[in-house]
This record gives sequence, C-alpha cells and structure tokens, in this order.
Amino acid sequence: RRLIEGLRALDADIVTPIGDHQRAGIVSVRKSNAPEWKSWAVEHDLLISLRRSDILRFSLHFYNNEEDVERILEAWRDGPN
Repeated sequence: RRLIEGLRALDADIVTPIGDHQRAGIVSVRKSNAPEWKSWAVEHDLLISLRRSDILRFSLHFYNNEEDVERILEAWRDGPN
C-alpha cells in the first residue's frame, strides 16, 4: 500500500489494481522511458522487471520493509524522467 500511495503522490501511472482486495505484492507502473529507467535502477541496486516496452514491475515480498519502499520512491524521484 505504501508504495502505491507514494507513487501516486509522484504522479506515476500505476497500472496495478489499487484496491487492497485486488492486488498482490506486485506494483506495475507505466513509464515512457521504461528500458532506460530499468538500466538506471539496476545500476543503483534496485531489482525491477521490465514488462513490454513501457511497464516497470516492482515485486515486493514479506521481507521488504518500509526502508526498501522509501528507496524505491527516492529512486522514482531521482531517476531518469
């Protein structure tokens, strides 16, 4: 929930269902420069998947914590636009 809320506050185009009862630990976001952003994220030690040519997929699990989510949000602000 925190990742979705944070990305929404940053005007990200979230394609994952946002209702609590509709989602799992995956958050997918549409970004026009998704391949470039994925390369940048990997260089900054963020694990992320590229789906299609314009979708970035964050896969969170029970072992991720608030600090991990904050790192993703910080990267979203600082990464290539």
